[in-house]
Amino acid sequence: MIHIRRNLPFFMIAFCIAMGAMGAHAFKKVLGPDQLAQVETATHYLMVHALAHLALLKSPISNRLYWLNWLGVLCFSINLYLVAFFGWRQVVHLIPLGGVIMVLSWPMIGLSARKTD
Repeated sequence: MIHIRRNLPFFMIAFCIAMGAMGAHAFKKVLGPDQLAQVETATHYLMVHALAHLALLKSPISNRLYWLNWLGVLCFSINLYLVAFFGWRQVVHLIPLGGVIMVLSWPMIGLSARKTD
């Protein structure tokens, strides 16, 4: 059985590596500087959070906080990708929402992990 919470960070890291490789080669031919910057930002945030979630694998944080944080990361990154690759300006307002969710969820994760110590 695949345990999503345990495996998701590894898949996200692999995805980020692929996006970085594509950004360094193929995407430079089809995207402008602004779009490349958006892809780089989305990939950077995704990688940082995937590594942080890797460090949290043994932490007893609640599933709600875990998935709330991923919701923020994915809301932020996926919508940046949609804007960069497809020009979907309708989703621009979701990018800061993802950022706010990330900003609010990390202190909550820290406090919940501290309570179990």
